Amino acid sequence: MTNSTDKAAASAAIRVAPRRGRVKAGVVLDRDGVTVVQSREGIDAIERAAYVAYPADCGNAPEDRAGFAARVIRSVVDKPNDCDVWANLSESVVYVLTLPVVKDADLDAVALLNASRVSAINPDETNFDYRLLGRTAGTDVPSLRAIAVSASQEGCKVWRSAFEKAGIKLAGLSSQELVPALLACRTPVDESWTTYAYMTVDAGESVLTIIENGRVALQRNFNFGMDQLLADAVERLSVTEEYDPNESPDDRRARLMLRVKQIFADEELLKTHGDMLASSLDAGVDRCIKYLERTFSYYERVEHGAAPMGLCLTADHGFAKVLARSLESKLGIPCKVRLPNAYLVEGAEDRVHGIPENFKCVAAFEALGLACSNETTPNLLDLPAERRMRARMRRLVHAGMVVLGAATVCMLGIAAWCGLRSRAPPLRRSARRACGRARR
Repeated sequence: MTNSTDKAAASAAIRVAPRRGRVKAGVVLDRDGVTVVQSREGIDAIERAAYVAYPADCGNAPEDRAGFAARVIRSVVDKPNDCDVWANLSESVVYVLTLPVVKDADLDAVALLNASRVSAINPDETNFDYRLLGRTAGTDVPSLRAIAVSASQEGCKVWRSAFEKAGIKLAGLSSQELVPALLACRTPVDESWTTYAYMTVDAGESVLTIIENGRVALQRNFNFGMDQLLADAVERLSVTEEYDPNESPDDRRARLMLRVKQIFADEELLKTHGDMLASSLDAGVDRCIKYLERTFSYYERVEHGAAPMGLCLTADHGFAKVLARSLESKLGIPCKVRLPNAYLVEGAEDRVHGIPENFKCVAAFEALGLACSNETTPNLLDLPAERRMRARMRRLVHAGMVVLGAATVCMLGIAAWCGLRSRAPPLRRSARRACGRARR
């Protein structure tokens, strides 16, 4: 089978010319540091990006993390006090819902009820937001496809307050597991794939999304990521490394893991020892294949969806290419790599710092998804009831303006008619005088 990853960089590139517009920023706070991406309204592209590790004196409290993130945002983003900042909320639940076609006024309750069947939701303690993706196709009963996110009100309040205390007003909070998939829906890696799978592989977790006709159809989380996939390679490397009694087991494992990632990122080694590197992933890839095939089978049998035509993968550079090659040979479907550098605007290569060398491609992709949020992105700071209230107020204002305009037109018409009526007698007298002169 022809390997499709060799031309991945060329085929996946999405070059966008720089544009004017409102600045938007996405910030992801993970266990190691802060990743910030700057984009602009109306485009799905990276203008600036940076990853900065937490300093040693940074605490784990939200106030400490948000304060540090605010400093990073100010150092990366243009006009940080005049842009829309979206942040991730890791303690959140994602839902892909199929809703009946009901009146708009009933949709909020129906969406909440359907989500509660997946995971219990207490409306008094939970922020819940959903966004409609459109009608489902190919079904006898009309229905609506929607995506939703829920999180505790306390968690949303804590992070919102923490950022405000640091001088950053958040425009949105959402799930970093969902936003990369929404971005992938808008920027498919292969236009011919009507149904495909998109997977992000992070340190300890992978997120698999099935996308059909440009919309999220299913999403699953696996507690299986790069740490597990690279476990055998780390073990092999540890045999050749000298043991330092002053080094803790966690520090040693972190150092070896970094070294393994650096080996996978070495282009020359990939060319000369690609098969050997791929063989070190065999045990992990076999386990990953089982997760993928089980999800594909569920989607076809239970959801009655089409079989994925391909797999799009986002992971750390180098490692992603080797993993894609292994998955492609064992799954039997094309596997392509999508990395953040495919989304750089022209000339932005020099404005990306700390991401490739610290292996934060997935975090950068998540931050980009937050920065490129739109009306289909669930926002835990902008709930359905608030949106309906604003829409109602807009309708009332619009109706008031229409009535005011109609009243103004009527008053002007009456005034004009009265003016013409007051001038009518002199006109008639002038006409009679003119007729008299004509007879003489």
